[in-house]
Amino acid sequence: MFISDALIAVVSVVVDCLVVAVGFITASRTLHSGALYPLFRAPMSFFDTTPVGRILNYFSTDLDTADAALPLDVQLWLISVTSLVSTVITIAFAKREFLAIILPILFVNMIIQVRLSQPALSMRDTLY
Repeated sequence: MFISDALIAVVSVVVDCLVVAVGFITASRTLHSGALYPLFRAPMSFFDTTPVGRILNYFSTDLDTADAALPLDVQLWLISVTSLVSTVITIAFAKREFLAIILPILFVNMIIQVRLSQPALSMRDTLY
């Protein structure tokens, strides 16, 4: 019984790591090629007017954020969401009354998020 639970946990962790790694490798390749292709096709006047440091800074800073920080943030977010969902499911199996309380709260939360995210997005668009 416990061995099968441990094997399932190990397999799920390995599959999770592989899916995340393949996804981020694909995203990194797409991002790098999307950034390099226009640079290679830029006219020579672009390189005459743009300092080499600015070009290198773009590739080192922005792409480092996408390659190093983003995978960690996504992995931490996935761990949090998985923990939250498993906790809610466990409580729901133990106490059915919990569903009567949590479902309306989730519905109200969803409505509030939809209404508040639209003005925030329009405000962000005006700032940039």
